[in-house]
Amino acid sequence: MTATRSFGLPRARRLIGLLVLLLAAVYVGNAWQTLSVGRWHKPGAAIFPIAVGLLLAISAISVLLEKHGGADDPMPATFSLPAGADLRRLLRVLAAFAIYFLAMALIGNMIASALFLLASMWLLSDDPNRSLVRLAIYAVVAALSFELFFVRLLKVQMPAGLFKQWLKEAETAGIPEPNAMALAETGNETGTNPMVDERRIWTLPPETKAAS
Repeated sequence: MTATRSFGLPRARRLIGLLVLLLAAVYVGNAWQTLSVGRWHKPGAAIFPIAVGLLLAISAISVLLEKHGGADDPMPATFSLPAGADLRRLLRVLAAFAIYFLAMALIGNMIASALFLLASMWLLSDDPNRSLVRLAIYAVVAALSFELFFVRLLKVQMPAGLFKQWLKEAETAGIPEPNAMALAETGNETGTNPMVDERRIWTLPPETKAAS
């Protein structure tokens, strides 16, 4: 039998509530200073983090104001940390969460979220007949919904991933410079058009510009 250690539940809840309240204050303050609030008809990227921070602050304050003790208190006085199989499951979920944050910067928020949701549902499910395909469908639908609502609609800034950045760089690598495109379209080689002349000068080598 694995020995477990018990902790006082009311005190632990107050400590967690205080920590969450401090984190919510920092989160809201950072969102207010760094992101745009927008307007009523077009909300900015700061709306979602501010709303989440306010909800966290309200929850933390309600936990701090809880009263414990007495015969009618439904909350137990102590709690024990998970052990055995439950502890291993918890550690796997925490590992998946850490990998999720690391992978988000590489493959982007949407793909990383879908993979994390799939792994979490698989690890937390007690159904021995759970279907990987069904869980994958749930994960993809949830990730797409998050992308459309928060990233596209509310303009929440989420990592797009290095792959998407590499694709953009590859697409723009083959596009000529705007000055060269304007010069090629006009076909002006005599210098009669001062606007075209100015654009053409910037596309010439340094020694040619000095000579002109």
